[in-house]
Amino acid sequence: MDKISADCGVIIGRFQIDELTPAHIELIDTVKNNHSSLVILLGLSPLECTPKNPLDYRIRKVFLQEKYPDAEILYINDMQYDDDWCRQVDKIVQSVSRKFQTVCLYGGRDSFLPFYTGKFQIAELTLKESEFISATSRRKHIRNSIENHHEFRKGIIYGTAGIGARSVPASIIAIFDNTYNKVLMGKGFNDRHYSFITDYLPPNKTFEVFSTEIVYEQTGVKLDPNKLKCQGSFLIPDWRYRSEDDTVIGMLYTTTINFGKLQANGDLIKVKWVDIENVFDFVSEQHYSIAEYLFYHDL
Repeated sequence: MDKISADCGVIIGRFQIDELTPAHIELIDTVKNNHSSLVILLGLSPLECTPKNPLDYRIRKVFLQEKYPDAEILYINDMQYDDDWCRQVDKIVQSVSRKFQTVCLYGGRDSFLPFYTGKFQIAELTLKESEFISATSRRKHIRNSIENHHEFRKGIIYGTAGIGARSVPASIIAIFDNTYNKVLMGKGFNDRHYSFITDYLPPNKTFEVFSTEIVYEQTGVKLDPNKLKCQGSFLIPDWRYRSEDDTVIGMLYTTTINFGKLQANGDLIKVKWVDIENVFDFVSEQHYSIAEYLFYHDL
């Protein structure tokens, strides 16, 4: 990297990695040695403890400060719009650099550089292709590794605790016959009672599309997503979350179909039509409130 004439070198990055590699150290040292002061701005996601952002600001600051105690290490929030983010960068840099200092901002490849429209000069931190560090690949490697060490287990406990309580979305589908006298229910392998067709909502799926998919997978019934009627959301006392702080939120949909051939598949071993008058004799505890809603409301 060519020497740049500026008093303050500012590195902007995420450093979502377990330790600094020799290549990281070489790049940071280069910036540090080219300038009289070093500032490191750590990108801070609004989402905590995600696969792409597993380390919070404090953790990253600690391991960077250990190696570079004289560096000014701050965070910079991710923002929806590039121009707002650029103004934030300039404001932070101005607050930590003396008025007489000139400043150069450094970023790696695939970084903020093409989008920066602020007032300071910029430069790219480059590595030979053979030395390129992919934090994503490193995190994937760590995810697939297991170490028999208490520090390893402490890290997992810390990271999991940092996630906090979550809402777990589920889709619940109550399928009636055309007279609304019967409702379709299913029972899993270890279940003692029946439930309405249900499953947890995966990423990148809408409730409506996913609802039609799970009904077909579990019963063989094809539904028109446009004919699903949303009845609202319910707190579901799922036994699997009994001792957890997470809460299952079930979105209830209703629809009608003609009688057709049913086939229990997937997580279900039995499917059957149940008279709505007898639904409380069959329904599981976790779907009892759903049964009450269906029984007492005009659908």
